[in-house]
Amino acid sequence: MKRNYEYWYIVPALHKLGAVAIPATNMLTVDDITYRIETADIRFAICTPDGSTAEDMLEAAAQKRQLESVFVVRRDLPGAINLTKLIDSADESLTPVATKAEEPMLIYFTSGTTGYPKAVMHNHTYTLSHIITAKYWQDVRENGLHLTVAETGWGKASWGKIYGQWLCGCAVMVYDFDSFSPHKLLRIMEKYKVTSFCAPPTVYRYFIKRNMSKYDLSALEHLTTAGEALNPSVFEKVYEQTGLSLKEGFGQTESVLMLGNLVGTESKTGSLGKPTPLYNTMIVDEDGNELKENEVGEIVVVPQKQQYGIFMGYCGDEKLYESVWRNGVYH
Repeated sequence: MKRNYEYWYIVPALHKLGAVAIPATNMLTVDDITYRIETADIRFAICTPDGSTAEDMLEAAAQKRQLESVFVVRRDLPGAINLTKLIDSADESLTPVATKAEEPMLIYFTSGTTGYPKAVMHNHTYTLSHIITAKYWQDVRENGLHLTVAETGWGKASWGKIYGQWLCGCAVMVYDFDSFSPHKLLRIMEKYKVTSFCAPPTVYRYFIKRNMSKYDLSALEHLTTAGEALNPSVFEKVYEQTGLSLKEGFGQTESVLMLGNLVGTESKTGSLGKPTPLYNTMIVDEDGNELKENEVGEIVVVPQKQQYGIFMGYCGDEKLYESVWRNGVYH
């Protein structure tokens, strides 16, 4: 769905129907789509009207017959269903399906950095766990306006464009673009008075070149970053141009915010921050022994009695799920 506005009512509607939503990027090839259909047994697809996404989905549906229907918003396409017209003629009443907190509600396919993309399943507690991400890292405010730079096909969209922000009473700013323009994005932030903003360090590097101080960002109160290493010079330049310190954070598609420079703490250049309250985080050696200060090791999570904020499994790959939970801790 790219950043098409329909995403923000289609996804909650799927949750109310008890269906499992599987956001995906519009950059997928036909082979990428067929792999996902087979792995997660996908039955229905809803597509952006832009580009060739819908045509690619129909081609994939011809190969994988379990995909029953392809919907497209705001567009008539032979072989597909115009969802916008269906909505216009639909009954206004709906009886939501009763779901349990620990039932699956969302699947994200990882980017596939190593091997094939993994299908990460989250249950309904995932939405609540993102209150930590939104309130205590992004510092979203009641009646504020938060903007995260992320296409809806990636997990970062759930981090910054829907659940935690809405649950904290903050509106979400959406700017739909095909090619990134730092100038246009800064003008959008200026025009609509964005109060909190999150983006990868690369976006801030482009902002620095445009000089953020030349824009009226007086409404902006908080800046966060994640997704790649933050260069100290970027941290310093952003502070120089805005007077705001970048708050770095870390997590996975499989989790919500695990480590972060949280609200009320002083940002430390080069630091991902400290563990969030959801996780009992340790750094261990190869044998699982906790390391001392300044020793290099692996980040693991020792589960609490009721561990929220960690995915419920890899769809179709129980062995892989077991491998990341070696020796009773999450690797």
